[in-house]
Amino acid sequence: MDLLSSLNQAREKAMPWRGLAARLAQLEASAPLAPDGQPWIRAVEAVSGFSANHLRRMAKASALIETMQQRWPDHAGMLTSLSFTHAEVLGRLWEIDPAAVEQLLKAERWPSYGALLAQYEKARSQRSAPKAAGKLALGNFRDRAKSYLEREFSPGLFDRVPHHPYLKPDFLALLPNGQIIAWDCLLLPEKIDQEALHRRFVAWATEASFVTEFWIAVQSDHGMDHMHRVIMDLDLKNIGVIALGASRFILRPYGPPIPDRRNSAVNAALSLPLRGGSRH
Repeated sequence: MDLLSSLNQAREKAMPWRGLAARLAQLEASAPLAPDGQPWIRAVEAVSGFSANHLRRMAKASALIETMQQRWPDHAGMLTSLSFTHAEVLGRLWEIDPAAVEQLLKAERWPSYGALLAQYEKARSQRSAPKAAGKLALGNFRDRAKSYLEREFSPGLFDRVPHHPYLKPDFLALLPNGQIIAWDCLLLPEKIDQEALHRRFVAWATEASFVTEFWIAVQSDHGMDHMHRVIMDLDLKNIGVIALGASRFILRPYGPPIPDRRNSAVNAALSLPLRGGSRH
């Protein structure tokens, strides 16, 4: 009997969920598609009695349990014995707080499904709170930047550039002399994640090539040395940095964009939102 046939009426036969997930993984590893040309998960859905969504959830939970078994081999027996519902919630908790999972495994009594779900929901809310606070802080900082730029460039200042395919700054100004200046807001954490900042600069390098000057607005000057080094390393001549704190510390642009895409055909998109779109 082949693997697919072995899954026939798996739900009705109450096949162990880890075994089902393992056979699905084997099928997907054997060939890109099932013999009839459809994805394996659809083929398994057709014969097993489980929906594709349920199968995906089981596959993910099984993979996470396998990872936990490798991390804590002494608890492999406990992890293997979990029902799908317990394993799925434990996997979600593992993705948020591995230390909490380790404490559960070391405990003498395994929590009920309800208690485990409550612990996961609490961990998820604690994790999402800082993100929500960060979004609020960035929104407030953007409002500060907007007020400052409106005083300097109104009425030529515009929020965002939705119709340009490669340029999405927070603010953009079209000056009477034809120059286009863009600003993007960044809240630097106390401890700078250099890899994340480098990735952001790679994106800015492309955006900056379409405008005369591209300014990065930050809240203070504590990351200026590192930002200056990245600007010099990547030769981003038309990128500047302004700190909107009391010092207003500035790294000024010192040349045209490289490469210079200001005359690119896609820059014609800049005129569309500026003529017909909302400025604020």
